[in-house]
Amino acid sequence: MKDELVPLSVLLQAERTATWLYAGIGVQLKWSSTGKDGVSMEFDSGLPEWFHPGALGYSMPYAQTGTRIHVLVDRLHVPVSKPLGGALLGHVLAHELAHVLQGFTHHSEAGVMKPGGTTATWNK
Repeated sequence: MKDELVPLSVLLQAERTATWLYAGIGVQLKWSSTGKDGVSMEFDSGLPEWFHPGALGYSMPYAQTGTRIHVLVDRLHVPVSKPLGGALLGHVLAHELAHVLQGFTHHSEAGVMKPGGTTATWNK
């Protein structure tokens, strides 16, 4: 199962981080592991570098079925077992979720929609 790429404790921290980010703009997130309703997310690993080069994840905002958000956990450059792993993963989830919820593919110069962010600051 691909979800085993991320320990439960890290996943919970990521969910808390993304929930906190969205709460700041008045949006309430509801997480579920049932796969029913809502936006489906998946953790991936081992994809070639040419596939979405430099990206920590990708989304398909206009997809009507299937997994719409993919997080490339092996590209986080922070072991998900480290304390900052959950926080970084939460930011990636929030970023990709924004693509799907707002239905756009563009990025901004700052904030959660900054492209790719920088993992250098997360390694410290």
